[in-house]
Amino acid sequence: MNLYKISVVIPVYDEKESLSQLFEELRNVLIEMPYDYEIVVVDDGSKDGSWELILNASSSDEKIKAIRLLKNYGQTAAIQVGFENISGDLVLVIDGDGQNDPADIPKLISKIDEGYDVVSGFRSRRKDSLVRRFFSYFGNLLIRKTTGLKIHDVGCSLKIYRKEWIENPKLLGEMHRIFVVYLAEMGAKVAEIKVNHRKRIGGYSKYGLTRVIKLIMDLILYKFFTSFASRPIYVFGGTGFVSISTSFFIFLLVVYRKIVFEGLWLSPLFFIAVTLLTVGILFIMIGILAEIIVRIYYQTKYGFPYKIKERHN
Repeated sequence: MNLYKISVVIPVYDEKESLSQLFEELRNVLIEMPYDYEIVVVDDGSKDGSWELILNASSSDEKIKAIRLLKNYGQTAAIQVGFENISGDLVLVIDGDGQNDPADIPKLISKIDEGYDVVSGFRSRRKDSLVRRFFSYFGNLLIRKTTGLKIHDVGCSLKIYRKEWIENPKLLGEMHRIFVVYLAEMGAKVAEIKVNHRKRIGGYSKYGLTRVIKLIMDLILYKFFTSFASRPIYVFGGTGFVSISTSFFIFLLVVYRKIVFEGLWLSPLFFIAVTLLTVGILFIMIGILAEIIVRIYYQTKYGFPYKIKERHN
């Protein structure tokens, strides 16, 4: 058995009713395991008194770290702040609403011991409304078709990561929803296990139709970043090349019409050709600028988007 230190990250936004029970359940599970642990609670601008409860819990238990954000920045930002303030070997993320069951933590760690880098929960029997389950099913189906990753429940917050996989990637926007997909693309071994899902103790769900729209936007970004992030010239330059080629063929059509049918030079087709030529040149220039920016970014800030598996000598 590997002796890890477990870091539990809990993003919280207006979850006062569920926090006391969640802290107690977490402690009861973690102290029974042969690991050191810490609990990092990030209050994402709560207004219901959650911070006062978190602060009291942190004052009475040295294992609990309390972090309060200036305002509500969103769950992704709260998780990122948690990642930046952990010291464990394994990092577990669990929702603050009490719907994830801390009793599932040993199963997640056991799966990590099998050699996986990321283990995601699968809420096979969800205690949510029919509408929410429908949108969740649609979102997960879209993710599987877009990414090829055979995960049934990407949206489940209960996940565990090996620390080395969350050190460099920076979570932005709403990236936490498909973070596991990015890690799988980078080479992480991802597994999924069924976990218990419970009804809310209190508070209210922050889920809405806008999440589906954001998910679609995130998947578009995913396809761009995983396919062309390190070579944006392929996207912008390719688009510019198509635009210039189309412009060239339209111009040939204008010339043919002028010679054969004695048509006008200054026709709508001529202006369309000029516009496409201009757009194509601009796209190529944007691609060159993007290529320069990306190279500076990777070389000076976070390194290149790959991980080295092994070294010799």
